[in-house]
Amino acid sequence: MIKLGQKAKDRISGFEGTVISRVEYLNGCIRLELQPRKLQENGQPVESCFFDEAQCMPHQKPVNHEPAEGPRKTPPNRLHSI
Repeated sequence: MIKLGQKAKDRISGFEGTVISRVEYLNGCIRLELQPRKLQENGQPVESCFFDEAQCMPHQKPVNHEPAEGPRKTPPNRLHSI
């Protein structure tokens, strides 16, 4: 499964980009929206495109969107009383 934030490439068209959305339909079809980093000749960004997940291949490992560490809590035995 290709995850959000991961770079992917459509095997048929060669279109490459970062997965910015994932759509799952009632019939089970899963489509990925790829946003390329390329710019058009006039400097405008290239529009994102949707592709079937089955015809896309990942370029890199998934991006970890979870924080490295959770919130720090003071253990109860280290609380100071006044």
